Amino acid sequence: MGTWAFVRAYSDLNQSIHEERVESVQQISDLVSRKLSLLKELHEDETATAAQFLSHSNASTMSEVSELLSHLSGIYLMMDDGRCLSLEGKAIVISGSMLSEDLSTWTEVHSEFCTVQGKGDFWAFAAPVSNVVIDGAPVAGLLEVVDSQEYADVAILPVFNGQGASYVVDTNGVILLRPSESQANEYFQSHNFLHILANDGVDPAQVDKLQTALRTCTEEQVLVDLRGDTWLMQTFPDNEGRNIVMAIPVSVTAQETFAGMRNVIGLMVVIAAALGALSFLWLHYLASKNQRTKLESARASLKSDFLTKMSHDIRTPLNAIVGSNELALRSLDDPPAAAIHLERSKKSGEYLIEVISDMLDMNRLDSGKMALSHNPFDLNEVLDSVIALQNGPAEAKGVELAEELRSLSHANYCGDATRIRQCLVNLVSNAVKFTPEGGTVTLTCEEASQDGSISLIKLVVRDTGPGMSKEFMERLFEPFEQEQSSLTSSHVGSGLGLAIVHSLVELMDGEVSVDSTPGRGSAFTVYLPLERIYLPAAEPEAEQDERDLLELCRGKRVLLAEDNEMNREIIVDLLSDLGVQIDTASNGAEAVRKVEASEAGWYALVLMDIQMPVMTGLEAAEAIRASQHPDGATLPIVALSAGAYQEDVENSLRHGMQDHLTKPLDLDDINKVFRRYFNR
Repeated sequence: MGTWAFVRAYSDLNQSIHEERVESVQQISDLVSRKLSLLKELHEDETATAAQFLSHSNASTMSEVSELLSHLSGIYLMMDDGRCLSLEGKAIVISGSMLSEDLSTWTEVHSEFCTVQGKGDFWAFAAPVSNVVIDGAPVAGLLEVVDSQEYADVAILPVFNGQGASYVVDTNGVILLRPSESQANEYFQSHNFLHILANDGVDPAQVDKLQTALRTCTEEQVLVDLRGDTWLMQTFPDNEGRNIVMAIPVSVTAQETFAGMRNVIGLMVVIAAALGALSFLWLHYLASKNQRTKLESARASLKSDFLTKMSHDIRTPLNAIVGSNELALRSLDDPPAAAIHLERSKKSGEYLIEVISDMLDMNRLDSGKMALSHNPFDLNEVLDSVIALQNGPAEAKGVELAEELRSLSHANYCGDATRIRQCLVNLVSNAVKFTPEGGTVTLTCEEASQDGSISLIKLVVRDTGPGMSKEFMERLFEPFEQEQSSLTSSHVGSGLGLAIVHSLVELMDGEVSVDSTPGRGSAFTVYLPLERIYLPAAEPEAEQDERDLLELCRGKRVLLAEDNEMNREIIVDLLSDLGVQIDTASNGAEAVRKVEASEAGWYALVLMDIQMPVMTGLEAAEAIRASQHPDGATLPIVALSAGAYQEDVENSLRHGMQDHLTKPLDLDDINKVFRRYFNR
């Protein structure tokens, strides 16, 4: 009888927990939904009112518009030619699908999330205007951009004393926004809800149910078992093509739940065995709670350290760039001094690019988005380029850099030569950085073994630096780790290089290890399995000096499509000394029009930016290839893109481009492109 009563009470408790939780989460969901709707309506009304006011104002100059709308912030004019202008007349670049639509067909305010170049992410509201011409240019609409933090303050929040949370999730399950302080983040650390549940063995039927709700932006409730805990997940749409997901653990209950628990505990008192089990579980709960508290504290400390570290590593070269440029401007009457300041600014800019690239690479590796290429390459050329790249820094520091051994029975392999070079450059530059003047850094490469068509390549980077302690080597490959922090030492760096090496080597199915003794230097060993291939010997290319390049460029006309005016001016100035004639276009559509209007053979090459208003570079390349122009199928089109990853290059080639240059542009890379295509 006692057992039956216990089972009945326990069943009632579970039912009470479930019902009260569902009711509470529904109430919170309704509240968040109403607040988001009210916030959206507020900005829609504000944008619509401003658009109507402008349409009936008879304003004809930008100064009149600025005076009329001075009480509003974040207001921009959407011009009929696709530009977006601030009330001060400055053009901005906004990534957003609705900005390419025909506003004259709209009957109401449209909104979406977008990115304003150089400013960040915003919630944008656009409304059409009629019969408005400002400074002689027709105006199609009015745009109000609202800091996305306003949206985040409503949509994401910790609930139930921080044990649960609400998240903003896209239709594919990707977590777009999460509260900074919530114990729920411990369970949902990765970037995708669906992947988290699937990887933790959640019932596939429940995962499919949640996936359908997210894809269709509909309300849904699912109960899932995650790491031994039961979670209620409530979804509802936010009217912006996104979803809000409430995630609440079973351990959170309200007053009725606690009352039911006391009844269950009272029944369990009469059962000695159950009482012992309850005591054990209670102690385990307290220990787990204490551990979670410590983990959250450590996580908060790590976050603070990360922000401090990255702020230092980014602001340090920025300070050098700004300071050196200021000194160069003051030294215009002293060319040698100005040259020194500009060289320092260039080196600081190159270092800043390295820091940012490391951060982006680490993020892609953590999120599983890093894609490797599998192309033929010459390993000897990779090794030669690593030595050539690091010889300068080594000589400048007074460190001897040499190859100790290169023993390869084959030269040609298939793999990602860029990532292999990145790993070796990180290891060698790290060794040079920490090796004192007069020290030695050596690189060894040998074919350790063969298994069929696969060779196991052994690479060793050895230095005579200060070495590392055993305790530090245990966390050596973790992000942002250095034996001495760059905040207190002369060795600067992002602290991401070795973590990137470790992740890339694992991605290539290899292994990396370190052997080090304090005071005796360090040795990093990398094993990489690479597929051997046999290629015919390539004929050596004829050397071309600067005069050959000038002769090659003489009389050639290049079309530069770049929406950023400053970037256009810089690229034109960089190419001016080569004798190339430059035509410019401010968007993809203008570039297509200029190519189609040109005579056969007029343009020798097109430099095409990817992200542009009106028509992107990818769309423009496809349009040129599909045109009836005599050069449409053969005109070399080279992408200019901030995307530096393999998938970015493949995307450019897939849309009809022949080559891909990464921003910030390197003049040597441009010269190579000119030689490659002007020689045809």
